[in-house]
Amino acid sequence: MRAMWSPEDKAKLKEKFLDALVEHGSILVAAQESGAGAHLFYKMRREDREFALAWDKRIECSVKILEDSMYERALKGDNFAAVAWLRAHAPAKYKDKLQVNTNIEQYNHLQQTINLNALSLDDKRQYRELLTKLIDQPTSRIDQAGQAPPP
Repeated sequence: MRAMWSPEDKAKLKEKFLDALVEHGSILVAAQESGAGAHLFYKMRREDREFALAWDKRIECSVKILEDSMYERALKGDNFAAVAWLRAHAPAKYKDKLQVNTNIEQYNHLQQTINLNALSLDDKRQYRELLTKLIDQPTSRIDQAGQAPPP
C-alpha cells in the first residue's frame, strides 16, 4: 500500500469505494474492492465532509436496496423477511415489546439484606433462582420480603 496518494488518485479511490459501498453495503468489502485498507477511508471520511456525506448517502441506498429485497422475499412467503420488514417499517406496532417495571428502593433493600458470604450453598442456589426469576419476569415487582409475585 502506498504511503501518499495524489489528489487525483484519492478522488478515483473515493469514487471506486463509494461505488462498491452502495453495491455491497459493507465498508470492509468496499475498501477491499477499492484496493486500500478501510482505515484509509475512515481517515478520508474524517477529513472530507463531502466524502462523509456521500458515504452516508451510499449506506442509505444500500439499506433501501436491502429493504426492497426483504419486502420482495416477504411477498414470496418468507416469514422471517416479513417480520423483519414490518419491524423496520412499522415499529410501533411490530417491534419486540419489553416493559420493565422495577422498584429500585425495594431491589436495593433486597441486595443490602443479603450477605452472600454468610449464605449456605443451598441458600445461594435459592437466591440465584430468585434473581433469575426476577430477570426472566420483566414486569414483576419485588415485595418488601424480597419475593416476586407468582406468574
